[in-house]
Amino acid sequence: MEVLLQLSELLLTELKETSNERYLTKLHKNISKLVEIGNENNFPLIIVESLWFKSQLSLLNLDVDKARELLSQTLDIAERKGLNRLALKITNSKEQLIRQKIELEELEKESPTISRRMELVKVENGFKELKQKEIFKFKIDKVGTSKKLLSLKI
Repeated sequence: MEVLLQLSELLLTELKETSNERYLTKLHKNISKLVEIGNENNFPLIIVESLWFKSQLSLLNLDVDKARELLSQTLDIAERKGLNRLALKITNSKEQLIRQKIELEELEKESPTISRRMELVKVENGFKELKQKEIFKFKIDKVGTSKKLLSLKI
């Protein structure tokens, strides 16, 4: 998982520098793999954090509806699993999305570069936050089950 995060960080840098949508597509795929790993290993923290970041990536596409849908799905999982601090973070993200909606709609009319959208959405801050989570630092054995969970810091 650490490799996926490092690759995602490189893709994010390339995306900012080039505004090439191809990097955004690859970034979506990497984060989807993290969600898949979380599901396979029954780690709701990984699922919730990864889906939250996917919602931020959806905003880079100016897809407010998809971002809202992902946040709702993420909030539901966080609440069901008793991840109260994450549920609060997601609720705050939903409120921020409501405040940003008009600004994002105006931005869409301008056809801005991805770099400009990244500034508005602050996706790099979201990624740094995601990457700092120690939940992403564990090993998977050959059959895909978790072998050792080093830390559950949130």
